[in-house]
This record gives sequence, C-alpha cells and structure tokens, in this order.
Amino acid sequence: MQRPTSDVSARLLLVLATLFWGMDIVVGRVALARISPMALLFWTWVIALIVVLPFGLAGLRDQFAVVVRHWRWITGLALLSVSISPGFFYAGLGLTSAINAALIVAMGPATVPAVAWLVDRTPLGARQVLGFALATLGVVTVVTMGDLQIITTLRFNLGDIFVVLAMLSWSLYSVLLPRREINLKPVSFLTIVITIGALALVPVAIVDAMNGPGFVIDAELTAAMLYIGIFPAVLSFLFWNRAVGILGPTAAGIYLNLTPVFAIGMAWLFLSEPLYAYHGVGIALVLAGVHLANRPSQS
Repeated sequence: MQRPTSDVSARLLLVLATLFWGMDIVVGRVALARISPMALLFWTWVIALIVVLPFGLAGLRDQFAVVVRHWRWITGLALLSVSISPGFFYAGLGLTSAINAALIVAMGPATVPAVAWLVDRTPLGARQVLGFALATLGVVTVVTMGDLQIITTLRFNLGDIFVVLAMLSWSLYSVLLPRREINLKPVSFLTIVITIGALALVPVAIVDAMNGPGFVIDAELTAAMLYIGIFPAVLSFLFWNRAVGILGPTAAGIYLNLTPVFAIGMAWLFLSEPLYAYHGVGIALVLAGVHLANRPSQS
C-alpha cells in the first residue's frame, strides 16, 4: 500500500527541520564564543519575531477571537517551546559537559513516546521500539566515540537535570500540540507563540544584561544570529508543527535523532572536523532506526 502524499511531505519537513537544528549546533558554537547563552536565546527569538511578524500579524487581526478563546492553551505551548525548553537547555549546557548533554539529548526522542503514553496512552509497536533503540544506540555510539565504557565514567550534576527538563518540556509540547485544534494559520500561530515566549524571557535577558559579560556585534555574530533566528527558530518550528499535526508526536520524535547526524556532517563540512569509523557506524544505526520505525505495517 502506497503512503499518502501528506505523510511523505511530513517526513521531508522533519528531515529539513532536523537539518536546520543540526546546523544550529555548529553555528551556535561560533556564536557562543562571543555572547552568553541567555543573550543568544533571547535575541535570536527577537529576530525570529521580526521575521514572522509581517506575515502573521494580518492573520492574528482576522482571528483575534480564536486567540482569546484558546489563550491559556497557546500560552502553555509558548512557554514550553520558546521559554522553558531552550531556557533549561542553555542553562544546562553552562553547568555540564558536552558529552553528558549529548547523551541526554540522544535519549530525547525516546521521551516523546514515553510522554505520549503518559498523557494519551499512545501505544508503541515492536518495530517502533526497535527503531527507537537502534537510533538511540547510534547517537550514543557517536557521542562516546565507539567506547561505551565512557558512560561508566560520567558524573551527573544539576546541569544534567536541566537538560533532562529541557527534553521533557519539548516532548510535552510535541504531545500537546495536536491535542487541540486551534484554527490559526501556521505563521500566525508561530507569531503569537514566539511573542509570548520571548516576553517571558525578558526578565532573564535583563538579569543577564546586568550580570553577564556583554557582547559586541560583529559580522560573524550577526550572521550566526540571523541564521539561528530564521532557520531553526522559524522554519524548523513551522516544519515540526506541521509534521506533528500529520504524523503525530511519536512518529515525528524518532527524527530528532537525525539532528546530531546532521551536526556531525556540517562540522566536517564547515569546521573541517575529522570523521572516524565510529561516526559511520553511529550514523548507519540512526538511519536504520529511523527507517525501521517508519516502515508501513504490512496489511
């Protein structure tokens, strides 16, 4: 039986979303050498809002009653996706090691079906479970450089808890997103979500400006912030929301494992970072897991 065209399109959107998020890791590495994590978080959302506002404002004016009717639900989604999840993630990165954070993120796709089961009792098939396991093993192989004994030497701290909370917040957002039909155009929905989330970050940005090291705008930082504010913050957000609406959060969640795969490829391409055999093994496991979890059931 042939897959519906909408399903294929949704999977392509998920690939593009994770591609932009993977590149975000590389670009963010450049930006964070010049700006604090909280300042980067706040100002890239401001850029994202400037980008979407001209397209979403007209729709919001026409559908203001819809926003009022669902304002509690929209506010919750905004706080989870724009304020809480990335806020915890950036805070965690400042307190833990890159390996710890990457390992926790590797488990992120498994939290989506777990949260979906807790909220909606969404069942998982054996093929999906195996696909998730293969993809997670692939990411762990890459992060540990093929030496899984590295995991036994890790020590976990408050930063790791923050990263876990970030992944749980994003998973909860993904599960709650399709539960209520909000008849807003995608760009209008994104506009109001970013507005609410960015406003919630204002106190954090003020504290960071008063106590942080500050930053100087140059061409490289400007280019990095424009990329993050347009591609991961706007396009990946739109693509993810659309795909989750079509496929559901569990089927979409497995694609999060592609993010580190794309990050590795982009680091090799743009930063001349070397590739090793364990990269190939890990990437192969991720791709096999994604394919297996998304194979159509035999009728």
